[in-house]
Amino acid sequence: MTKFTKGDKATLLGSLDNKGTVFHRDVIVHSCGRKQMVLTDATTGEELGRHFAPVVGTLAVVTSFNWQATFHRMTEQEATEAALRLGAMIVAYEAGRLNQCIERSPGDARYVAAIRRDLAELHEPRALRLPA
Repeated sequence: MTKFTKGDKATLLGSLDNKGTVFHRDVIVHSCGRKQMVLTDATTGEELGRHFAPVVGTLAVVTSFNWQATFHRMTEQEATEAALRLGAMIVAYEAGRLNQCIERSPGDARYVAAIRRDLAELHEPRALRLPA
């Protein structure tokens, strides 16, 4: 498992809406420990948080827990492609999860209608650069 160190340039990918829109953002590792790291925006210097996992992410291990991971710095094209792939993973996961909810509750018309509205909000994967 590869870890980051202080000063590393990285790219943060994460879901904006759990419906298919994924952001990518150039970041710098401000500090990094064994259990967590602090990231700052590469453009603004703004601190983004203190509880990021200090390991280099791969799309294979991004989970539905928060749909977010930090990668070695990517080019604009690489980040956009990775964001679109992650967006497709999110749409597929959410569609499957919501369809399972419908299958488990066939007699609850209001619940099923609400889940169908959530399904309708899923969209084609989109990539968005932050800060915009």
